[in-house]
Amino acid sequence: MNIGIVGSGAAKFTTDQIVTVKLLIESILVDDCTVVSGASPGGGVDEWAEEVANKLGRAKQIFPAEDHTWLGNKGFRRRNLRIAKTSDVVH
Repeated sequence: MNIGIVGSGAAKFTTDQIVTVKLLIESILVDDCTVVSGASPGGGVDEWAEEVANKLGRAKQIFPAEDHTWLGNKGFRRRNLRIAKTSDVVH
């Protein structure tokens, strides 16, 4: 199962919230799943999803945006669509 995990950058979270988000991500990742995320330049949920996947030994499929713009063939919109299309479920 491909599980998409996306969210806000690290600057929007307190230390306590970061701990909570990581625990939530850990609870979502079932055995034999692949984490699908976007390598956000702002860190945060995308980064923590990869971190938890590594900790649990889960596979990852990461789609970083090549350009840090919304539109275009290499920006955030395209990255987000790739995450959605690749995932069986997105959190």
